[in-house]
Amino acid sequence: MSGLVESEVEEAALTWLAGLGWQVRYGPEIAPGAPESERAHFGEVVLAQRLREALAPLAEGAATPQGTGGEAILVPVDGRLRSLVDRFLSNCGRDLVRLRTALEGGDLAVARAIGHSLRGVGGSYGFGEITRIGGAIEESSMRGDAASVSGLVAQLEDYLSRVQPDFR
Repeated sequence: MSGLVESEVEEAALTWLAGLGWQVRYGPEIAPGAPESERAHFGEVVLAQRLREALAPLAEGAATPQGTGGEAILVPVDGRLRSLVDRFLSNCGRDLVRLRTALEGGDLAVARAIGHSLRGVGGSYGFGEITRIGGAIEESSMRGDAASVSGLVAQLEDYLSRVQPDFR
């Protein structure tokens, strides 16, 4: 045993995030049913609106898909997949960070692997645009075209900052 206590790890993480400018809120204030609730139920592990707001600055100046004008992108999703989709979109946000790091280091093999993964899983959740972008990242990486990969990463950033699952 390492002697770590969950509450200590949580407190350290919250302190670190607050130092980065993240707005830390007391859980019961934003719990389902509270006046300032940020999720419908505790199964929503990702606070989607907060994620979009955090990604928005990353997408400033990024290319937007033709005809969208920067508005929200609603994607119909079966309501039974809510927790899986929330986790999937959170993982896409992490993949975005990994893609940027790979590009900065010139590691197109990592970018290709991430693109391959996005291509394979995006459509399974109903996010065909993630599948399209992932496939294009994979192909551009295999060609050694870092400039194209960079543009596609910008498209992914933009998409993730605006996509909103429409649970039905």
